[in-house]
Amino acid sequence: MISFSRSLARQFRAVARRAGLSARRGSFVRLVTTADTLSVLVANHRVAVEYRASGGFMAADVTVPLQLFADCEGKSSDLVTIQPGEPGHIVATWEAGGVPQHRDYACVDETAQPTLPPMPTEFVSNDPSLLTALRDGMETTETNGTRYALACVQLQGRGAMAATDGSQLLMQSGFVFGWNEDLLMEASDVFASRELPHDQPVHIGKTPNWVTLQVGAWTIHHAIHKEGRFPDVECVIPAPSSVLTRMQLDAGDAEFLADRIERLPADDVHDRPVTVDLNGSVAIRARLDATSPLTELVLSRSRRVGPELRLQTNREFLARALDLGFTEFGFVNAESPCVCADATRTYVWQLLDPQNVLAPNEEARRIVSPVASPSVSPSMSDRRPIPRSHVSPSKEPRMPTPQDRPGPVNRLPPTSAAGTPPATSLASPAATSNDLISQAELVRDSLRTTLLNVTTLITVARQQRRQSRLMKTTLASLKQLQQLEA
Repeated sequence: MISFSRSLARQFRAVARRAGLSARRGSFVRLVTTADTLSVLVANHRVAVEYRASGGFMAADVTVPLQLFADCEGKSSDLVTIQPGEPGHIVATWEAGGVPQHRDYACVDETAQPTLPPMPTEFVSNDPSLLTALRDGMETTETNGTRYALACVQLQGRGAMAATDGSQLLMQSGFVFGWNEDLLMEASDVFASRELPHDQPVHIGKTPNWVTLQVGAWTIHHAIHKEGRFPDVECVIPAPSSVLTRMQLDAGDAEFLADRIERLPADDVHDRPVTVDLNGSVAIRARLDATSPLTELVLSRSRRVGPELRLQTNREFLARALDLGFTEFGFVNAESPCVCADATRTYVWQLLDPQNVLAPNEEARRIVSPVASPSVSPSMSDRRPIPRSHVSPSKEPRMPTPQDRPGPVNRLPPTSAAGTPPATSLASPAATSNDLISQAELVRDSLRTTLLNVTTLITVARQQRRQSRLMKTTLASLKQLQQLEA
């Protein structure tokens, strides 16, 4: 007999699902108990997950379908008990809302029992940021890589991590892996699991075929991809000396943009382009189609450093850079990759064709960020949930691979922050007036955003109505042709 809590079933199933192991795919869970340990594990040829709990148990070893965990999971600490049933079957019992539940499951053949890869002989310790780095890296991979192993994260022996899907690149450093060579670890979403503790040290080691991480009660194994080739990604990072124009976003403007960029209209379902205009002001511009008016976000507290520039980018990459916490963006020109960098990370993505940039228009709907914000987070990175749902951007255009800049990862040189206006006493009439103006501007911006959304919905509805009418006309014509042929 084996007992475990419904909340454990819920947590374990969530992590297994993130790892790509689900009940729908016929996965099985093995539960092994000794006098003082419960081990719950699930595995396939790419990834394995184990959870260990301490306590008093009766020795047992049973394999059950992962569907059992889906059936019994819950938020409570009520126990689920598994015991032998009729020959070839097991019975699981628990309570749901005070109502007893009994489920019968067929025993699993021994050949289907999941087994864990061998454990490394040595582990090295890293701080909890390694989990976040692995999550961010794996979200940068390509699901179906062909020429290169873009579905893998490269763990470099010098303590760096690289991930790319061919259109975006994320380099991260500052880790200790305990090996000298570079290796490719197959990606999954497991490190985006909320159930993993993000406040405990992360221990990492490897065997010839697996990379193993331990954090708290969890052990996660990822297969090493030995045959794949990884591109020379560092050569595409623009050198600091080549970066001529920078867009420096105020923290409040960064939040303003992150909240609205996905709601801007788009005339392309794949690249979903926006124009970044770094001329008289910092503006983000988009439109629904060639006949629709422009919509423009004006970032009133942000600035351009360097020559004026107007460029086109996939909004998903810009949104992701904001989500990663970057507020400074470096540009060589309107065609070369954009680069963001801090002390340990570099994020690069390829821009779109500048021939399609949107020029300013007096009839554009302008939404201006507030001149002053009542509450602004000190860092955009503080906004990031664990995990977040990431929508993969378009894979085109592909990132170029110039051969004239090989070498280590380049960082953008530091720049001075923009000056801030002198503080004003809250008790003064001027301060009260400014507060009222700021509140009025916030209401105005909210109304403008609502109007934009309503206008977009009306335009889409009209397009769908036209398509419906066209479809009806076509069907009527086909019926007439059929009658004539008859």
